[in-house]
Amino acid sequence: MLAAHLYSGRHDIHCIPNIDDKKDFDAVIIDYSTSPASELKFEFTSATDDYEQHLRMKYFLEHDQVNVYGKLLVSGTKKTGRKIQVENEMVNHKDLLQRTFSSIKDRAERKSTIPGKPKKYGTEYVLVIVFDDWLWFNTDRDRVALENFVKKEILTLPLNFASLYILGLSGKTFLHFKINKT
Repeated sequence: MLAAHLYSGRHDIHCIPNIDDKKDFDAVIIDYSTSPASELKFEFTSATDDYEQHLRMKYFLEHDQVNVYGKLLVSGTKKTGRKIQVENEMVNHKDLLQRTFSSIKDRAERKSTIPGKPKKYGTEYVLVIVFDDWLWFNTDRDRVALENFVKKEILTLPLNFASLYILGLSGKTFLHFKINKT
């Protein structure tokens, strides 16, 4: 989706997923329109809690319904018998934004440069943070709030990347930010 959006209609681009765990990127895009060809390495991270979604799906399969945003309560283990409860509650839109923004910031912080440690990544790398925008994140006001949050809270982090993309899983949200090096 990202490569198709960035390079729509181009035939001189190759997107190659990385399957080698020893490499520090998830995909590389090679642009053959330049000589020599240029490479841009992409590092993807998800601002969704896959384990929480897994538990919600288990609850759904057992109860034929699940509140997507209700508080999740888990007790026990697989061995002792895990019990999953999901509260059926309304969630304030502003709270959903804050949860999402916090998850995005958490993922960005995990990719930021740690003082005293060797720098990872570099100007030939792009960071892509993906978040779930399927059911609730669909207004211009939400996108503006996200843009402002990223400018204030994410772009101020010590990120060693050329740029940052914030992508919604639905394909509706597609934001690009250049990362300024000081």
